[in-house]
Amino acid sequence: HWSEIFKHLPNLTHLRVRASYSSDEDLQALALAQTLPNLTSVTLDNELRLTTLSIEQMARTHPKLESIVLRGWDPSHVSVESLEEIGKLVKNVFVETFTKSPEDYSDEDTESDVSDDLSTESEGSWLSGDEEVVVGDEDA
Repeated sequence: HWSEIFKHLPNLTHLRVRASYSSDEDLQALALAQTLPNLTSVTLDNELRLTTLSIEQMARTHPKLESIVLRGWDPSHVSVESLEEIGKLVKNVFVETFTKSPEDYSDEDTESDVSDDLSTESEGSWLSGDEEVVVGDEDA
């Protein structure tokens, strides 16, 4: 279904996907050469099913990409080898993972997560964090 959306957005330069529950197969369209030919920035927040291998494939086929931000990722889906390859292809890469895999949290007592105060703001730099995106040295 992503490929159907992308084909209508050839001038898209910035893509941000947040908690879409997408899989590598869902974003396979981004691994095809020139799916989004003008894409310069990708931010994927809280995507627990995606892997850095799919992001590496996307980086290889989108040479205009200058920035990739991956926040709130499952650490078991982050490959050091893929990150090294992405770093060779893209100027600015920022990755932030959970300290544990989501499966590890399922064993903990969930009652402590319940709050009576619904006005409490969510915390965690991975929820938004645009102000923390790593920017390369423009003088270099």
